[in-house]
Amino acid sequence: MAGVCIGDWLGEATERLAVAGVDEPRLDAELLLSHHLGLTRVALVAHPDRLLAPAEIASLTALLARRAGREPLPYILGTREFFGLHFAVDPRVLIPRPETELLVERALLLVSRRQPSQPLRIADVGTGSGCIAVALATHLPNANIYATDVSAGALAVAQKNAATHGVESRVRFLLGDLLSPLPQPMHLIVANLPYVARQEWDMLSSEVGYYEPRPALDGGPDGLDLVRRLLAQAPAYLLPGGALLLEIGAGQGEAVKESAFAAFGGGATRAGMPIGSQPQLYRPPSPQPSPLRGEGVRAPQPSPRRGEGRVRGEPTLPVGRSWKYPSVMLFADLAGHARIVQVST
Repeated sequence: MAGVCIGDWLGEATERLAVAGVDEPRLDAELLLSHHLGLTRVALVAHPDRLLAPAEIASLTALLARRAGREPLPYILGTREFFGLHFAVDPRVLIPRPETELLVERALLLVSRRQPSQPLRIADVGTGSGCIAVALATHLPNANIYATDVSAGALAVAQKNAATHGVESRVRFLLGDLLSPLPQPMHLIVANLPYVARQEWDMLSSEVGYYEPRPALDGGPDGLDLVRRLLAQAPAYLLPGGALLLEIGAGQGEAVKESAFAAFGGGATRAGMPIGSQPQLYRPPSPQPSPLRGEGVRAPQPSPRRGEGRVRGEPTLPVGRSWKYPSVMLFADLAGHARIVQVST
């Protein structure tokens, strides 16, 4: 590809990625080129005749080979947008999914509708890249957040992201299993734990199953090993009236509800409305253009396994409700099959 211009390189790169089975080959080619050259995608379109230097071509060829080998684009670029913020990502952490933004939305909604009697304490269990903890810290300046993970490598990435967004003083990163590192009970616990069932592993796309960290995805035989353990621990780590928010997989609601009942000693349950039947919830401010979205263009959605699509619908949370009754809210996240279950004790 010596002596080629931007337009020619994009054409050849798009064709190569299409042959490799990449879902949006043109977009990915533009994002690779934009990232490497430090130009906006608008500039690429505006200057298709700009010649690429031999060193640029060599570097771009290497990046293109990685993407054609189905390495996830966020790992190649080293960044992913989540909740309007940019997060560093690498193979030590799961790539943040758009649907997990709903977990942050629910947490913010819950906090806005309840009035704790003391400064808010929130735990993000299995923090990974830190996207949930950092997003919450950014929008809740008076909250103290604890982020736990069993992976020291993941915590290193999360700490870097907290520093990038200026919340490192309010997010305490703790190495350890689930809730065990927490120094005291919490008002709110959020968790996006591994929930892929082992028998579904071979059904994952190569981008997910081969490149992303298996411990962040594999939830055991039915996908709920860690979820059950978390639920069993949760009563001892929630303040009176505290809440637990979980992201779970489609079809796991009933099994998780049974575990929640066992852990919290029974109570009442309400099923949320189907997708699309309620207004949307809290939305973050409009994000600035990002390396993954270009100028307002969303990055490709994740492949259809762990998290495709977003859950719609709002659980019943009366405005002004106090932190008197603990609750567990469980989310199934595959589009078209999701329901929300609230367990109140």
